Amino acid sequence: MSRIGDVLAYVELDDIEDEYCSTQASIYEARSTITSLLLEHPKVDVNAQDVFSISPLHIAARGGDFSNSWVRKLIENGAKISARTENGETPLHLASRNGNLDAVTTFLTLGADPMEGDINGLNALHYAAQSGHLGMLRSVVNHMPDTSLEAFLKSKDNHGGNVLHHLLSNGKVDTTVDITVVDYLLKWSPGINDLDNEGMSPMARYLSAFVLCSGDDDPEVVRLMFEYGANPAFETDEEFL
Repeated sequence: MSRIGDVLAYVELDDIEDEYCSTQASIYEARSTITSLLLEHPKVDVNAQDVFSISPLHIAARGGDFSNSWVRKLIENGAKISARTENGETPLHLASRNGNLDAVTTFLTLGADPMEGDINGLNALHYAAQSGHLGMLRSVVNHMPDTSLEAFLKSKDNHGGNVLHHLLSNGKVDTTVDITVVDYLLKWSPGINDLDNEGMSPMARYLSAFVLCSGDDDPEVVRLMFEYGANPAFETDEEFL
């Protein structure tokens, strides 16, 4: 069923839109029925983890059709929002990285800690920045108390990367950076000239990731960063730039 759903997600709808929607509804109904039966079985462990320590809630958190319905159903039946993968990722981390805003809101409302880091020190803010979604970043930021907000926005992972590093070098070389997201973060002043452990500033990460790798740079992003005080005289290891 899962493979069928993945294939259908890319089908040209056109004249078969009604049939597509009907099929998707049938798939969801079947999945829902099976999931409910499994959750009701006394020997089914809703917090069981695979060899990579991934739980059903981690999978649901990644997103997809009706994802938040699965998230809520699993939590209602005892799924732990604090479960971690072998890399220390929580369901909140995965939802944040994959742009699953509904699931992120659910986890945060239920008390998931956005400051909690994985084994590399990445927290929900860093993962949200990797998604590149403005709504995702706003949701995570808005759930932080004012007393902790400044430290949260300036938090770094174990490699010295802050939220701007993660936004501007998210590893998706075929994806441009949304300037409105950059502007939103820069208004909070989250360390525009901070250097990571390799001596790279957010500006350097952006230029190396998008100019050299894809040629998909946006001069407006660079201009905006200069307006907010980015240092144009950075130096990097020649391995990177």
